Amino acid sequence: MKRSNSASAAMQKPIILAIYIASFVTLYFNPSLQDPFNSPKQGILLISSAWLLGHLIVDRKSWGKNREISGIKKLLFMFILFLLISAVVTDVKYVAFIGDTQRKLGFLTYLCLAIYMFVAVVYTRINILHKLYVANFVVGLMLGTYALMQNYGKDFVEWNNPYNKILGTLGNPNFASASMAIIACLCFASLFVKEFNFLFRLANSLLLILLMFDVYSSDSLQGLVAFSVGAGAIIVVQLKNKSSSLGWTGLILFILSGILAILGMLQIGPLTDLLYKGSVTVRGYYWRAGFEMFQNNPLFGIGVDRYGANFKEYRNVNYALTYGFDISSSNAHNIFIQLFATSGLFVGLLYVLINIYVLVCGIRTILKIRSDLRFIFTGLFSAWLVYLAQTFISIDNIGVTLWGWLLGGAIIALSINAPINIESQKNSSTTDINNRNLNSKSVSLQPIFSGVFTLTAIVFVSYLYRGEVIPMQTIGFYNSTNPTESSPKHFEMSQKIFDMILIDPNYKFGAAKQVAMTGKKDEALSELKLLNKYDPRSLDYLLALSALSENMGDYRYSILKRNEITKLDPWNAKNYLELGRDYKLIGEFTEMERCKKIILEFAANTPEASIALTELVS
Repeated sequence: MKRSNSASAAMQKPIILAIYIASFVTLYFNPSLQDPFNSPKQGILLISSAWLLGHLIVDRKSWGKNREISGIKKLLFMFILFLLISAVVTDVKYVAFIGDTQRKLGFLTYLCLAIYMFVAVVYTRINILHKLYVANFVVGLMLGTYALMQNYGKDFVEWNNPYNKILGTLGNPNFASASMAIIACLCFASLFVKEFNFLFRLANSLLLILLMFDVYSSDSLQGLVAFSVGAGAIIVVQLKNKSSSLGWTGLILFILSGILAILGMLQIGPLTDLLYKGSVTVRGYYWRAGFEMFQNNPLFGIGVDRYGANFKEYRNVNYALTYGFDISSSNAHNIFIQLFATSGLFVGLLYVLINIYVLVCGIRTILKIRSDLRFIFTGLFSAWLVYLAQTFISIDNIGVTLWGWLLGGAIIALSINAPINIESQKNSSTTDINNRNLNSKSVSLQPIFSGVFTLTAIVFVSYLYRGEVIPMQTIGFYNSTNPTESSPKHFEMSQKIFDMILIDPNYKFGAAKQVAMTGKKDEALSELKLLNKYDPRSLDYLLALSALSENMGDYRYSILKRNEITKLDPWNAKNYLELGRDYKLIGEFTEMERCKKIILEFAANTPEASIALTELVS
């Protein structure tokens, strides 16, 4: 019996560790970094995944021949394989593997998410779910309290915040509301679990009120809508537990209300005034652009996390005229469309299949298990539904998405291993462990494998960390009021940024712009040309090159770059205006007239058109 207990504890370690680290990832941020939210979360994710990978390798004999998990194993393997292929063929490798600026959604992030999901599939058992509920309460309490502090202006960090004041620990009101909605759903489910003591249920009810107040105060509709999906699923199961007819009635009402809610968000039906927001219309432009990207690059997409580099080429002209020529988007704001557009058909389809697999496993398990276990599991499943609901209107964020993959893996595991009732639960653990062939040799090898992988990940993350710290330090030597009076140390630090490996290219771009402002234009121009060579599609680099070349009197080089911009951003009247001005300065009036004609054709009612009529004349 003693050996069985120790084996059980050993087999539970990976999933318990995963739950605790996921909690830390959600809560942790570092204001001293250039990207204070996504970068540190990615670093923790990379290091922890390396350690968990050691567990999976050592225990591979126990799960490698397990037919019950072969389906999700194959789906995850193929998803990562095709994503790797897409990353390899992506034009900018840093973005493909690490991720775009302040997104960090490259190949390595999804590899880590797949590892977390598979760890959950292999190691999750029903008897550790109480730890998940406790961790959920702790994370919810800390996140909800911090959001409340932000709401009342008591934040201990002075953020440069263009959003609603509630950022939570995720850096954006939408991400904050989504994470709190997931936590709130588990809190709501805990109220129906009789196995939990009265004080714990009372504490969860109070936390639920706090979280929903924070979600409402964040002015983020997606949190409220997503929570209603999860809460509705819990209510349907509760009704089903009372009687079959009540359950079916609740399910029908749930589906009908969901349809009305979707129509309301699309400005159709009686719920329009309550649910419609202008941001939904904006997302329509993002989705259509994503569809076009996929249609033009169906096999492997436009490049992993390269939506932002392609958006202006595919955006509708009405978007440019409505929201401005300079406004862009770095994500499709729909994870399914995002993956199809950036990584292609195979990755997109596999992602759909993974989610369908979780959905089917969840429904099947709810129908299978009885007694209090049904409500414990329903909370898990409903929280995953909250995550799934927000994926249709939002962006992957490490602090939120990690829970989606972890919960999804746990649902699959419990669909295989969950006992039917409390009595069968008592006899399940010993048999399960014996089937896993755990031995002392594998236990002793695990720290060795995990240690090697983790040390490698720490070295890799240290380079990424250095690339986040030095740009922040460099800003301290820059005089934004009088750039030419910046400290000589500024150029020295900027040079370090230019020479660094594994640094976000946009940090080099920021440093180059500052160097130009200090008067060192030749040095800045040289660095901008290198960046342009590395990423020819970046409109930021092209625009900066054009502007700096014009400032230095090299109008022909500026014309060259502005013509490149017209191919990548065909609906930018500002660029055509500047291009026409450049042609005028070198006396090419025919080309100047062509630029004016283009502006008048698609942007006749804009200030740029008025300026073109008065300035672009020979």
